Amino acid sequence: MYYASAETLMLRSIGIPARMTVGFVEGNYDEKEGQYVVAYKDSHAWPEVYFPGIGWVEFEPTSNQVPIERPETKNNIADATSPTQNAETGLAVNPQPPHSSQKRLDGSPAENKTNLYGSILISALILLTLVLGIFIIRRYSLNERLPVYLENLYEQRGNIPPHWLKRWVRWTQLSSIERAFQAINLSLVWLGHPQPAHITSQERAEVLIKYLPSAQDQTLLLLREYHAAMYTSRAGNDSAARKAARSILLKTLQNRKKKP
Repeated sequence: MYYASAETLMLRSIGIPARMTVGFVEGNYDEKEGQYVVAYKDSHAWPEVYFPGIGWVEFEPTSNQVPIERPETKNNIADATSPTQNAETGLAVNPQPPHSSQKRLDGSPAENKTNLYGSILISALILLTLVLGIFIIRRYSLNERLPVYLENLYEQRGNIPPHWLKRWVRWTQLSSIERAFQAINLSLVWLGHPQPAHITSQERAEVLIKYLPSAQDQTLLLLREYHAAMYTSRAGNDSAARKAARSILLKTLQNRKKKP
């Protein structure tokens, strides 16, 4: 790690894209089993350098490791995705697709029914997958556990979690009414009047009412339930707060559409 991190920092200091990677060396080859045996002692770190048009290339600065062998590639190796060449003329020849792919459907009722059944089946599978995914997410609270797991994974590897992940983690830690109150902040952003962090919830609601008077009743209701949940012993009404939040967002979108 000392060698790899040193080279990575030296390369970055002169503007060369570099990163440090951790993993394992190849280990010892077991001739009897015909495979490599990689143990924990084979853990290793090495730098990778980015070359435009090539990508990330591994380097081995560690003194007790064997240098990386880079066999030369022949220029005459044909690209699998490039057109083939005619052996006599040297001109590129595009291979023709199979004859069966050139056939056109005649639009017969049987084929139309098959296509219809196929479309219905695909739609049903997509719907079933969506419903199953929602059930799993709610059943195992993945929407709350996943961001925390990803943040811990970043920190365990010595990396700083990105800002979007930190915001996601903070969102999962909010109560239901706190999430509903974010509709006021989001509406202010959509209306072009975002508020700084030191502005209180009361002031935020007053600013929104100023620029969106049609949502005054819903804003005051949401503010009342938010204050009850945050600053009193009475639990706020989650259902009423979420309903008010949806109404505020809807009216904000309607207001934006009216503007030229």
